[in-house]
Amino acid sequence: MKNKLIIEKASAEDLGWVRTKLRENEWGYDSLDHVFVAKTDGKLIGMARVEFFRNKALATIAGVYVEPEARGNDIGFQLIHAILEAFPEVIEWYLAGHSWIEAYYSKMGFVKIQAVIPELKRSFDNQVFMVLRR
Repeated sequence: MKNKLIIEKASAEDLGWVRTKLRENEWGYDSLDHVFVAKTDGKLIGMARVEFFRNKALATIAGVYVEPEARGNDIGFQLIHAILEAFPEVIEWYLAGHSWIEAYYSKMGFVKIQAVIPELKRSFDNQVFMVLRR
């Protein structure tokens, strides 16, 4: 990727694109208050969102998406890193998803777990749960 990547909290203008991507990927969403987006040359190319639980001590990272033409440039990693830095008060970060997430997120320090908080339960084939504790 040659152009400068900007990762920031989603603005009101970004939310139409975010909602479209959430619908296209059939991801449910309750709130768009904590969505981060990745942009290059003003074009939206990625997003991730945060859901908080238990007084913001626990959180999940969900809806990580990068446009197909922008994949392979560590944009997903950079989105996750920006989220982790933005919320230092969170002591446990959770992920749930298809089995392929294990290899991807283990590079960032997440580890596979068996038990999970009830709020994280989703219905995936070969579902995997991961956590990063700080």
